[in-house]
Amino acid sequence: MNTFTVKSATKFLFIFLFFPSCLNVQDEEERYGIYVGQKISEFIFQVQQQYEVKKEIIQLEGDDYDIYNVYENGEKIYAVEAGFDNPDIVWRISIYSPKFKTEKGIGVGSTFAEIKSKYHIDYIQTEGGGLGISVKENPISFYMDISKLPKGWWDDWWEKRNKKKIPENLPIEEIIIVDKNVYITLDNRIIVIK
Repeated sequence: MNTFTVKSATKFLFIFLFFPSCLNVQDEEERYGIYVGQKISEFIFQVQQQYEVKKEIIQLEGDDYDIYNVYENGEKIYAVEAGFDNPDIVWRISIYSPKFKTEKGIGVGSTFAEIKSKYHIDYIQTEGGGLGISVKENPISFYMDISKLPKGWWDDWWEKRNKKKIPENLPIEEIIIVDKNVYITLDNRIIVIK
């Protein structure tokens, strides 16, 4: 007996038209991982099967907040910060290991030249003494290793603010994720769900 009815067909059509990602098994598999907005307990459950997770304290603007540093063989590979208002939810993810790559192969250790060859630069942030690069194609920030900047670079930057003055070989030191549509998969990919 065929149980596919008009009512079933209508539900299927509604889901297909308004929630097409629900039908894409690959998207659902890629969503399994770590993401902003996820429950901290879920993040810990997933990650502790593969890595060591240590709950530690970070001080921001004079206040203490929980941070969950993730280690592999004693090396910190990324950190998950809990929310300020909701400490049970992932608020920000900071990646320190070159093993995590974007869909275009960019990760910690990639250079400014490599970012420019794969993405369009949207914004260059210099607040807080860092150098962050935002791109149009991805809602993530690449923070560059400013210890590798030539002496006097900051003086010249503040005068001209020209992205051509950023050394081509300047490497990424950290990748920051604060958007709920970006996931770190358990096989070390950085995925943007569109």
